[in-house]
Amino acid sequence: MSEFTILGYPRSGGNLLRHIVQNLRGENILDIIAANASDICIKTHEPETIRQPTKVILIIRNYQDAIAGHMLRDLCNKKYSENKRIRPEDGVSRYAKQYFEILGAFDKIDEPKLVVYYEDLMMYPYVTIDQVGSFMHCDNSIVGEFIENYKVHFDNLLGRYSDYHGKFSGGKNGFYEKNTYSGFVGEILDTFYDSNLYKKYLLRYEEGWHEGV
Repeated sequence: MSEFTILGYPRSGGNLLRHIVQNLRGENILDIIAANASDICIKTHEPETIRQPTKVILIIRNYQDAIAGHMLRDLCNKKYSENKRIRPEDGVSRYAKQYFEILGAFDKIDEPKLVVYYEDLMMYPYVTIDQVGSFMHCDNSIVGEFIENYKVHFDNLLGRYSDYHGKFSGGKNGFYEKNTYSGFVGEILDTFYDSNLYKKYLLRYEEGWHEGV
């Protein structure tokens, strides 16, 4: 059983976070496929696969970007390579439902657990890495050394992830325009809206939806 479990919705930075956790524990993992065989940390999008006792780290990304990014990758990998617009018949509700199921499952998990936001990891990586290191009870010198060499780690991982996942790698979402999906995703999220989960985990993404919160 792995010591840590990274839980998160697809396209939310789970591979990068797993890389950080494993390296802070002294496991120099570069192969993104072999990495998930680690005794230190596994990454999953499926809460039912979590086996306690394990320390769980949830990584959350803005629901608009995460749902649209995951969905469009699936669609473009199949038969919609030239059509980068989300349509009702593409089954958006299934993707939105999974997003909230992950939040709900994490919310029910007993401590110890930690929430990491994808946007914080991208914008303030050193602060986020320090928080993860504290959660893992890592020696400050190990965390400091990793932070010092973080750009090298990030570039190495991004290169390997790009080789495996192609143009959909590295958090790049420039291949679609937000105005092709944001209103529709908002409408779908209203269907699965849970006020408690929203208040607890998603208020930072408030953009006019759920104004009664």
